[in-house]
Amino acid sequence: MKNDSLQFEDKSNELTVKLRANPFNKNTYIGSITRQTVNLNTLARRIKENDTGLSDYTIFNVAGQLKKESLKALQRGQAVNILDLGTLYMIPDGTFSVSSPNDALSRKLTLRFSPSEDALNAVSDVKINFVAVSDSSPQINSVEPIPRGESDEFIAGKMIHISGDKLKIAGKGSGIFLCRVDAEGTPIAGSEVQVEEGLIIRNKTKELDFFIPAGIEAGDYQIKLITRYLSATKERKSIISTMSDTIHITA
Repeated sequence: MKNDSLQFEDKSNELTVKLRANPFNKNTYIGSITRQTVNLNTLARRIKENDTGLSDYTIFNVAGQLKKESLKALQRGQAVNILDLGTLYMIPDGTFSVSSPNDALSRKLTLRFSPSEDALNAVSDVKINFVAVSDSSPQINSVEPIPRGESDEFIAGKMIHISGDKLKIAGKGSGIFLCRVDAEGTPIAGSEVQVEEGLIIRNKTKELDFFIPAGIEAGDYQIKLITRYLSATKERKSIISTMSDTIHITA
């Protein structure tokens, strides 16, 4: 294993949680931690502080051998317990059709890590110091029937105007969907009606105009926007989405 030097820098223990919009529930965020990765140089320095009799060569040689043998075990199809911190194991990548289970024979493998109880206990008392909200999802400010200002009734076959930000619909998997909701305002699974591209009249960053599909059933709906639009020349690697408040559509 390469050892350029034993120079190190112990960074602050302050942790920052980044929150981003949950595409499946507009009232929640998904959190992640800003990583502060400790490398082998820093670990070696800390080991030497606890045992001054160990040389740099011994520490790096043992670490290199552990890595080498762990990789060999993975190549043999074995799971590896990493210093009792957890188990590195492999699974087939993706999902498989019920009608073609033998597809698993040709599927590539990927790795997962299952932390040990000791590792989980080590982080149980770690304190979070900062919270940063990074909400890149589309923002809906208002939903109105067209002609605007004449009526507050949404009618099948008529137009809707949405104002907000980051609304432009573009990219694979993008679209405008009308989702039926139950009495509690919860979207009903499988009830989405996609607005066909030809029914979208205005598609801009801050404004959307589109026709409600003429054959849609009357009821309570939420408008779901899904997009990958980032700029005129770029698409996002993953989709962003949002849901409107509930509107009532009449036939």
